[in-house]
Amino acid sequence: MNYNKHTALRLEWSEVGPIASKAIADIIGRSITCIGKRDDETYWEIQFVDYQMPLSEKFKILERIGVAKEQQKEYESTIATSLFMEASKKLLRYALKIEYAEEIISPCYLWLVGVEEKDEVHPLLLELGNLSLNLEEVKSKQELISYLMEHGPNHSSLMDFCEEYRDRYGNELCWLYPISDGKHLGTFIVLVKEGILSLPYDDADKDDYELFCMEDITFFDFDSISYFIDDWHLFDQDLLQAMYAIKHYLQKQEEQNEKQY
Repeated sequence: MNYNKHTALRLEWSEVGPIASKAIADIIGRSITCIGKRDDETYWEIQFVDYQMPLSEKFKILERIGVAKEQQKEYESTIATSLFMEASKKLLRYALKIEYAEEIISPCYLWLVGVEEKDEVHPLLLELGNLSLNLEEVKSKQELISYLMEHGPNHSSLMDFCEEYRDRYGNELCWLYPISDGKHLGTFIVLVKEGILSLPYDDADKDDYELFCMEDITFFDFDSISYFIDDWHLFDQDLLQAMYAIKHYLQKQEEQNEKQY
């Protein structure tokens, strides 16, 4: 008789919690005490000890380990004292860098059967404060250009295009850079699926505000964004020095006027 041999990993329930804690610390940047909790032979989950996790942290974890957006929405109002079983499984795979075929949930052990180690490549995420963004989830450059050409290549249309992001992420995913790069009056930094766009402008009107130079749209690379950052620091320092000098001057002027009366 032929038998199929499978690699299995046996985890004591006391081991599951520390594994989960380490993975969560890797994702959100701080440690939370966790335990692996078995309900019966069909269900287990990772629970947080004396901690109610903010939904922003919970969704950051769910996004990193690959829980679908549709499934995340099912748990928007859930008090975050644990991860549901599907998320707990994904977190375990994330932490151990393995795939496995099935689980056996016994009173003493969690058995992972059909284990295969893998060199897991996690999606590259853009960290924006509390938001971890996978650019694969935003619209493409062509979608942006098509929208602007249809509705007008201006700031007003850009804000309409970004309204969905504002509702979904609390962030429009575009930023005004209001100083010249030597060629244009200013630019908007816009996130698209393929990367980070520079959407420059040279003119504006009273209704639609900045008018974009569509023929000069380009992607930022490391060197170009570094140049923008350095230029902004110079602009910022010069402007701050001028404003502090003006503030000092006006204060002295007020003091001098008070002495005259």
